[in-house]
Amino acid sequence: MSLQATNDIKLQFESGKLKLIKEVQFIIQMDCSGVYTRPQGPAPNGEIQSIQVDKKQWGKARQLSEKLKGHGYGDYELSIGIISNKYFESRDKFDYLYSDMWLEKSERESSEIIKPLKVIKEISFEKALLEIFKVTLSCNMDYFSQHRHIVEQDLERRVTEEDLEDGKLMNELQADLLHCQLVKLIGPDDQDSDSVTLKDFRKLYSDGNFVYASAQRGEYFYIFYFVTS
Repeated sequence: MSLQATNDIKLQFESGKLKLIKEVQFIIQMDCSGVYTRPQGPAPNGEIQSIQVDKKQWGKARQLSEKLKGHGYGDYELSIGIISNKYFESRDKFDYLYSDMWLEKSERESSEIIKPLKVIKEISFEKALLEIFKVTLSCNMDYFSQHRHIVEQDLERRVTEEDLEDGKLMNELQADLLHCQLVKLIGPDDQDSDSVTLKDFRKLYSDGNFVYASAQRGEYFYIFYFVTS
């Protein structure tokens, strides 16, 4: 995409022609029925062209994961999306544009700085879900226990039946498998790291039923939208 095209999109966000919540590329959605992920294919890149294709297909193409499971309180829904940070002047501007989800127009016009309720400099992906949204993301070990060959494929190492029956080893396997699934979904932090962490995580709004948050990871901004009854 040319610099002019990128700037045009940036202006469309700032003018309100493009709405942030409608233009992110969803990577995970969780609710009481399970964990939904992107279908097999190219990793999300946060580019507008890919996003516009994705948002037409996500509802039909998203897949109920056999490998992941989630748990939250009430009739909850958690959606996580990404978008390239090149479309925004700054992280503060990104958060301000996102705030039209919970602030009235008059409130947004009074200030373009959204003061976070909480800021975490660095946090692991799964810990952020638990700490901010009280949602757990874990591996479905019942599925993996019945499909040892898939455990071996995902971890790229041999796993015996005895390993799957050993409580301590099972805990280690579960942590390794969850990390493996997250790397497949959103990639490692960088080429020299196998961790999956979020930077500058900001809890922006919470009223007991709705929680809005954002984070940064590499060249992407993340949005988190949570609702529960």
